Amino acid sequence: MAKRLGGIGEAFSDRNFRIYSIGSVTSWITYFVQTITFSWVTWDATHSTTWLAIVSAATSVTTILFLPLGGVLADRHDRLRILIGAYALDCLKAAVLAGLALP
Repeated sequence: MAKRLGGIGEAFSDRNFRIYSIGSVTSWITYFVQTITFSWVTWDATHSTTWLAIVSAATSVTTILFLPLGGVLADRHDRLRILIGAYALDCLKAAVLAGLALP
């Protein structure tokens, strides 16, 4: 089967690449779902395009501001611990969003 798929089949025959790919796709899906959820909750609470723009801008600006900091931290500290901390903060953010969305 791997030969019929060509290079991608060979790549997916490696166990580590399969684990990485599944984790990466799952992470991106949850990121996009969370992004849509922030916008949805903002719209549901305010019905304002201005607040939608503010939430979108706040997300973009914080990402742009923290990218260089993330690079510096990744160069100086253990990347696995940084990743675990980032996912923990993201989980906390999702929990706060869920708490705010509950009636």
